[in-house]
Amino acid sequence: MAQPHREVPPTVATCPPGAFSIGQMRVESLTPTVIRKNLMPIILLHGDYHTASVWLTKPDRRPGWAYFFAERGHRVYAPHLPFHGRSGALVHYERVKAITPQTVENLYTAINKTNNPEWPAAKTHTQWPGSGVRGDPFFDEYFKQLVPLYMDPHERQAAAQEAVASLLRFLKRPAILVGQGSGANVAWLVADVAPDLIHAIVAVEPLGPPFGSALGNINGQLGPTSTFTRAAGIRQYGLADIPMQFDPPVAAPESFEELFGATYPAFEPIPPRKLTNLIEILQLVVTTEASFHRFSDWATVHFLRQAGATVKHHRLEEHGIRGNGHLCFLEKNSNDVANHVLNWLHNETDVPKLQVLEARPSPSLAISPSGDHRQSLILPSEKTCPTKQRPVETELKPINTIANSSQR
Repeated sequence: MAQPHREVPPTVATCPPGAFSIGQMRVESLTPTVIRKNLMPIILLHGDYHTASVWLTKPDRRPGWAYFFAERGHRVYAPHLPFHGRSGALVHYERVKAITPQTVENLYTAINKTNNPEWPAAKTHTQWPGSGVRGDPFFDEYFKQLVPLYMDPHERQAAAQEAVASLLRFLKRPAILVGQGSGANVAWLVADVAPDLIHAIVAVEPLGPPFGSALGNINGQLGPTSTFTRAAGIRQYGLADIPMQFDPPVAAPESFEELFGATYPAFEPIPPRKLTNLIEILQLVVTTEASFHRFSDWATVHFLRQAGATVKHHRLEEHGIRGNGHLCFLEKNSNDVANHVLNWLHNETDVPKLQVLEARPSPSLAISPSGDHRQSLILPSEKTCPTKQRPVETELKPINTIANSSQR
């Protein structure tokens, strides 16, 4: 019987000369059978090591959040962000890294087995569908969906910012951005360049804290700590590694030096800088009961509020949703989390109440089980291989429907 996981030594890939695009983005699109024109589209933005597949099928084979929102009347777009999955990607194979099964277990799926004395909340993790360790069918199903991560965060973020902004321009109407992990940080980057096309942002456990890390070496393993460490070169602009529009302007990351010293991570500069393009967008940051993000999400929220943004911070256990880890959108009660998001959109924005339904364990017939209402789109790249040139398309092009929702 084949082993589901094995260590692969580093290699250097070679290929014959040719031309290829970089920065393009493939988008999975789900259209409801009954289209409600007063409901805005939802764009789901995945995190590191993920692809759009995580929004389509959960490890226990139930339909994912893409179907949950679509059966409630939304058009849903789930892009494979540039350099991930079906968006092309491993241009520089020697510059990618893979996540290990042990890290997945320790930080995401089996955290209730941790002995980290600084992370007692991990013991409350009950919602992963299985044991969360290698050999468990749900763990193996999840791990098979993971892909290597291109190691240049600046290029990743710049490409994602441009590609998702292009998708919004293609849709020609405001949308709701729902991002998980680094996908939430992409949502803020997109809002920085296309604020008029974003109705609201939901950030599910975004990368943080600003300017530093809450992870360290715990008993020889990567784990969360109760104190932050400022890390040079990490989220140099607070929410991202690439520039954002502040007022007063930020000429270089060094302009934030006034934030630090004895005050880190209090983030109390004088005068505070405003993220001018995020101020008018309603935002929700979601933190789960058991995740290590409970150590850092508060700092991200504090930074956003100081920068002038209107942000609500929901700790799910305070709203009756218990036992979740970082991958709450894949866990047993993930539909409850999605329904909580819809309720917030209704209560805090002008999203109609019509869509907010009782969470159900499986989709209704609002989405054709044959996949007839699902499409894929290709968002062309603005870049090509520097040694070759090729014509660049200027708009999204529909391609054939993909029948297998787990394919990436």
